Amino acid sequence: MSGTLAFLTEFFLRFVTLVALPLVLIVDLLQPNWWLLWLGVGLTIPALTQILCYRLAVRILRKARRVLSTVPPSVLDDSSLKNFGQWGISLFCYIIVLFLVWVGLQINFLHDVWAYTFVVFCLNVVILCCSKSIIFAPDVRGSLCRAFTLGERLEHL
Repeated sequence: MSGTLAFLTEFFLRFVTLVALPLVLIVDLLQPNWWLLWLGVGLTIPALTQILCYRLAVRILRKARRVLSTVPPSVLDDSSLKNFGQWGISLFCYIIVLFLVWVGLQINFLHDVWAYTFVVFCLNVVILCCSKSIIFAPDVRGSLCRAFTLGERLEHL
């Protein structure tokens, strides 16, 4: 897997593991009132990583379909991969909502911090943890593994 998209995907896959700790330390030690803003900032890297992974997987599957006769046509109709393609976009929408709530709290338009904290907690647990990380993750992992393995095969042809 060569090219700019592959390089960026690999970079962000590695970079995402390093981002969380410094952001948590900055917010907890320097400015705890900005937790909502920094949560949104911290989620941009995983969102971008998901979008890059999806784009690379689709590009590899299209190329593999043209080059390898053993790749079935239905591989591009993989529902779990299509589902994964929406994760990054939905995460960016979530980030926008977090930013708007943060702005509302900062200008005193919104007042009940604990209610918004509870909503953010529930969204994280239900949407990000339960549905995406537990229910859909095995199928998505299989689809991405299939695509990236095909990419490795294509590279050695």
